[in-house]
Amino acid sequence: MSYCAKCHGNNGKGNGPYAKQLAAKPTDLTLLSKENGGSFPETAVYNIIDGRRAGDYHGQEMPVWGKYYKDIEGDESAVDARISRIIEYLKSIQI
Repeated sequence: MSYCAKCHGNNGKGNGPYAKQLAAKPTDLTLLSKENGGSFPETAVYNIIDGRRAGDYHGQEMPVWGKYYKDIEGDESAVDARISRIIEYLKSIQI
């Protein structure tokens, strides 16, 4: 809620308070499984959130959260744990 909801909204539908200020509408996070043939794209979502790997295209306006989390957490295992918790939440809001 502290980071993602600003753009994706409290419900994950891409309607957060900053969404109208962005050039591209934020992704509706409740449709990730539906848009991937009914299967949650866990690896792709992890890479998009992390954003530090070459070729991870997550939109120019989405922050590279992996770098930010590394800066505040200090180690890779903490970054992995944080992103994994976000993914578990995202799985829980799929429609």
